Amino acid sequence: MLRGLSPQPRLLWAIAIGAGLIALAVAAPVLVLLAVVYHVGLTAVVARDLAMLPTSGSYRARRIMPEPFSLGEHEEVKVMITNPAAAGLKARLADHAPAGLNPTPREVGGSFDPKGGIALSYATSSPRRGAFRFGQMDLQVFRKDGWLRRQVRLQLPHEVAVFPNIVAIKRIQLTLRRGLRALVGQRRAKPPGASTAFAGLRDYVRGDDVRRISWTATARRDRPVMVEVEAERGQQVMIAIDCGRLMTAPAGELDKLDHAVNAALML
Repeated sequence: MLRGLSPQPRLLWAIAIGAGLIALAVAAPVLVLLAVVYHVGLTAVVARDLAMLPTSGSYRARRIMPEPFSLGEHEEVKVMITNPAAAGLKARLADHAPAGLNPTPREVGGSFDPKGGIALSYATSSPRRGAFRFGQMDLQVFRKDGWLRRQVRLQLPHEVAVFPNIVAIKRIQLTLRRGLRALVGQRRAKPPGASTAFAGLRDYVRGDDVRRISWTATARRDRPVMVEVEAERGQQVMIAIDCGRLMTAPAGELDKLDHAVNAALML
């Protein structure tokens, strides 16, 4: 997208008609006045349209995006642009997003609302870990029934990082809290009650395993008391990952090493 001004199709047709009038005026001098009036009117209309298109200094823009990005996830980048003078105008945006994030589509369009605000978004997918840099944004504004398009460049550099798949970890945690393990193929590593970490005491309920009765607490309270256990947590776990040459081979959209890192984080 080039900076500056560019004509809309209706202006090109108007210029073609003006050229035809000039050619006719050469052959028939009586049409000279008509050609002059036509071109003066066209110039005035185009100048008025140009005055209604704001320049680059009056725009305010910001990006709303995940920080950090998650490896292999399809995520959204939203661009918010405000300019009261652009209320009601049409717009097209080309954000200079890193090619390594696979932004889709490269150009997005919309209209400024009556208050001069617009929200445009596009999708990204991060196939590898690392640091990336967003550059400037090219914005094109025009009126639907106008004659010109104005292209402006907005400077909005931003450094981002792509980490292992944090979104998948949050998704797994959410399914665990909601008890939806069966939907994602998860299962308990141990059957219920197999853990031995002490959680507390409670009164006996019919159907409880009598092997869990605390006889000392039962003697003190003069009624059956059960020992509650829970999964052991807070332990340090060391995971070894092979980082050899064979782990750099692709496996789907990611490398084998990236799959291994994501799996280790979810454990």
